[in-house]
Amino acid sequence: MYYTEYGVLTFKPKGAQIVGTYPHENGKIIGKLKGNELKGRWRQSDGGGAIVITFSPDFSTFNVRYNHTESPDRWATDWSGMRKPDVQAREYTTLWGVMKCDFEGEQVACKYPWFNGKILGELKGRAFTGLWLQANGGVGNLRMTFAEDFSNFTGTYNDFNFHPDKWIEWSGAIKK
Repeated sequence: MYYTEYGVLTFKPKGAQIVGTYPHENGKIIGKLKGNELKGRWRQSDGGGAIVITFSPDFSTFNVRYNHTESPDRWATDWSGMRKPDVQAREYTTLWGVMKCDFEGEQVACKYPWFNGKILGELKGRAFTGLWLQANGGVGNLRMTFAEDFSNFTGTYNDFNFHPDKWIEWSGAIKK
């Protein structure tokens, strides 16, 4: 699966061909893969044409050239994709209850029971920055640093409503 401008694109082999599907206008790609290049045809409910998808050597990203049947000499290059990373699920014991986190590449989404709390943010190495929000209207910034093996974290958060300039410590460890 790949993230693209037109939604998640999924490829599957079908005999000697590769078939790709994506949600935009019920999109479908049918082609043959040779090396790291897929050549074929695309179609959607609003049109179709030829397509050439060039994958990076490790197939983690790709760039697309495509045209429309009615204008075969005009090739567009405004389409690209990156492989959807595997999701790593972890649970941490914290002061606010068990926090369940999904790590998907650099994106992190967590839930914890205190006022149906949610955390969303970005992970760069072991450093996380993001926002927390709760059903009671609580919302604020959050910064955390994870241990090398992600077995625990330490960090700080603020509360936009009550103390936006005061950062409070927060920590957690893998649930055992």
